[in-house]
Amino acid sequence: MSVLLKTLTARIRQRQYFRAAAYVISASLATLLLSGQFGEFAVSFRIRLALAVGIGVAFTLAIVWRRRWATRLRVAEHLDARYRVLENSTTLLARRPASLNTIETLQRDRVEGALSNLSDEQDLLAPFERKAPLAWAIGLSIVALIANLFVYVDRSTSVSSVPTPLPIEISQLQIEIRPPAYTGLTSRVADSLSPLIEEGAQLRFSAKIIGAPKTAAVAMPSGHYDLYRGDNALWQSQWFDAESGVYQVHVDGGALGIGQAGATHELRIRDDEPPVIVVARPDNRLTLLTPTDEKRDVVDHVLQFAIDVQDDYGIGEVALEVTRSAGTGEQVAFEEQRVVWTASDGTVGKTYQTERQVELSTLGLTPDGELYLTIVATDNRPMMGGEG
Repeated sequence: MSVLLKTLTARIRQRQYFRAAAYVISASLATLLLSGQFGEFAVSFRIRLALAVGIGVAFTLAIVWRRRWATRLRVAEHLDARYRVLENSTTLLARRPASLNTIETLQRDRVEGALSNLSDEQDLLAPFERKAPLAWAIGLSIVALIANLFVYVDRSTSVSSVPTPLPIEISQLQIEIRPPAYTGLTSRVADSLSPLIEEGAQLRFSAKIIGAPKTAAVAMPSGHYDLYRGDNALWQSQWFDAESGVYQVHVDGGALGIGQAGATHELRIRDDEPPVIVVARPDNRLTLLTPTDEKRDVVDHVLQFAIDVQDDYGIGEVALEVTRSAGTGEQVAFEEQRVVWTASDGTVGKTYQTERQVELSTLGLTPDGELYLTIVATDNRPMMGGEG
């Protein structure tokens, strides 16, 4: 076997291996770079690496199967076809010398000498070195690298340009209290999330909600009161009647804590107490009739009254209620009378003090009759005023 043909074939095979490796590596690298993201779905590096290895194996198998690999016989046939000086006898170099006859041996020596005179080795390798696929593979790698850079920049820009949604939370809650008009109190903002509220007052909730909630409401024992979106993340309810019990603020159907506080709080109602009456005079142990007195003396008696009335919001009226009875047995008859001691213009205030003298005869007491006296005070709550 010709050493020259063997050496030439080895060089061709070596270059083919290098080019095939470059081709496979370029295809795998391109796959690795371009598979970073499919549409909106990001691909992990492990999957990309596995995909690149798979593409590399597939290309390797395809090259092994379809490529025209250099062999001594193929190289000899190529040289015969390309160079006439070899006289179609280069295949003799691929055969064992012992298998050649005398003429073939002489022809083999002649061809080997002619072949050694061919100095253009690159021209000898031309049919086994396909530059187009290699150039295509390298170009694909470069394009993939540039495309990957643009995808990375675009992805980074997209991530930075789209703001991350803020978690929904209630940073502040305010409760406005509007007491009933008769109390004389002005509207105010509660100083805690569990305030003490006047009976009959109205409430309005205002919440500052961070994030992008769709709905918000105050959950009370009697039902839900919607909060409506305003400016600067402020949500506000309409005015509604206050009630006692626990409450929560629901955002998108779920209860949220308020700042550092919990989610459940309580509203407490302070009842409107009735007026308190203190009678200093007459003494409750006063005796008007002794065994030696005549009934006429009782009729002419004068009672001394001294009273003090107080209410939490305001006194409506203080009066002396009188019940008279006359007659005996089945002929007894009762009459009632009311003597108002306070002014009718409603300017009494929270405290009322008075001292009065009342002649029993002016109240219709007769020697044979009875008289029942009651001091009554009402507060200024309309319709449902308390009585003491």
